Amino acid sequence: MRGWRDKAPDSLTVDGKDYKINTGFRGCILTFQALQAGDLTDWERTEILLENIYCEPPDNIPEAVERAIWFLSGGKPQEKSDKPQIINYDFEQDADLIYSAFLKKNVDLDSVDMHWWTFLSHFAELPESAFTYIAYLRTQYKRGKLTKEERKDCDRIGWDVIKMLTEEQRAENERIWAALKDEDSAFEKEFEERYKVAVERRDREKAETEKQQKEFFEKLGKPQE
Repeated sequence: MRGWRDKAPDSLTVDGKDYKINTGFRGCILTFQALQAGDLTDWERTEILLENIYCEPPDNIPEAVERAIWFLSGGKPQEKSDKPQIINYDFEQDADLIYSAFLKKNVDLDSVDMHWWTFLSHFAELPESAFTYIAYLRTQYKRGKLTKEERKDCDRIGWDVIKMLTEEQRAENERIWAALKDEDSAFEKEFEERYKVAVERRDREKAETEKQQKEFFEKLGKPQE
């Protein structure tokens, strides 16, 4: 963990040797995005981590990975917990919202070259903004604690945003909804046709019943009431 007088590191010690690292926040964000790809093997993630963080990757891969993760975590120890960690933001999807939130702190991310740990310090203390409220709603949603009013806000914002769906997931949802809509249309058409047949059958049966009643009363010589 970073102490009060500790300087944000520009190298990591592996096997007693210091290795220069890439400390810019943009590169670290890109590393996070790459590591979150769902179609990567553990070895591919290891390669991405080492190549993106170290200027010259160390030979001791296990220790190098451990130190790189420590650096990306802001120097915080990795705490083990049985409860799954709630992730309420995505650097790629929320890029514009995060940029706007930083502007409220008079930090223009487009014009600064900021150390990753400095970025994390700002990120942890962002002022109230659209980003922080959406992140809050995501946490409430994942905990199953959304209020009625918060659900209305989720409807307004869009559940795709609240659920942090990827472009692929959104496209798949649209495909499914289109298919369901087609099925609904087909069902509605079939229902209308069946209803029409049923009405015609009812009218025929009614006409036939009236005809039989008329014939019956005529045989009796009584007027039909």
